[in-house]
Formats: sequence, C-alpha cells, structure tokens
Amino acid sequence: RSTLFPYTTLFRSPYSTKTMDVAAGESLLRLQQSFYDQKASFVICELQPEVEDALDKNGLLELMNVTPTESEAWDIVQMEEIERELLGGEE
Repeated sequence: RSTLFPYTTLFRSPYSTKTMDVAAGESLLRLQQSFYDQKASFVICELQPEVEDALDKNGLLELMNVTPTESEAWDIVQMEEIERELLGGEE
C-alpha cells in the first residue's frame, strides 16, 4: 500500500512466474473488481508473455487493468485518483 495512494495496489507479476491457470486468473479478476467496488485502484504490471498469453487465451486479459511497465501502471493510478476526486463519489 502506497502512502501517496492509500487505496491503491499494484500487482507486479514475479519474473519467475511463467504460467497462470484459469482459476488464478479469475481470482485476480475478482480481486481487481473488489478494489474497484471500494473505489480503489488495482493495476497489474510487468506480466511475463506466457502469463499474458494464457490470460488472453482464456478471455481474462481484456477484463483486467494490465500495463507493460510499472511506470504506466502508476500513470493509470494517478489518472484514476484524479477522476475520483473530480467525480466526488459520483459514478
């Protein structure tokens, strides 16, 4: 948890992770949704190509907030923070 963004999580895939089964992908998707339900950000970054391919093959990648780099993930987090501030809780 970041002190700058207390309601934010970046999930960085370990470089050694080369596979992901459907159940693990679905768990990440549910976790991401629970964060967004609480008006918090959840971004996955730096997935290995094999993991990205597995998620894509199972139709999960397009439902997830995934970026190639941590820097891009933080950009998304910052944009979502600004959006939440501007909307003031409205959706």
